Amino acid sequence: MQNLQPQRWRSTVVFANGRRIEVDELLPVQTIVADAKRAGATKVELENGTEIFLNEKGRQR
Repeated sequence: MQNLQPQRWRSTVVFANGRRIEVDELLPVQTIVADAKRAGATKVELENGTEIFLNEKGRQR
């Protein structure tokens, strides 16, 4: 049996200065969040309306 991870087609990565980057690729949520953390983002918005906030050190809160 496969270990299925939720995937999203569209997500938006938001930075503290207000800059937003839209991603239109089918990616697992964990990959989107990990990439956003490495880039120093403050928030990830998923296509289903879920918002994942990251603190200043890139940890999820």
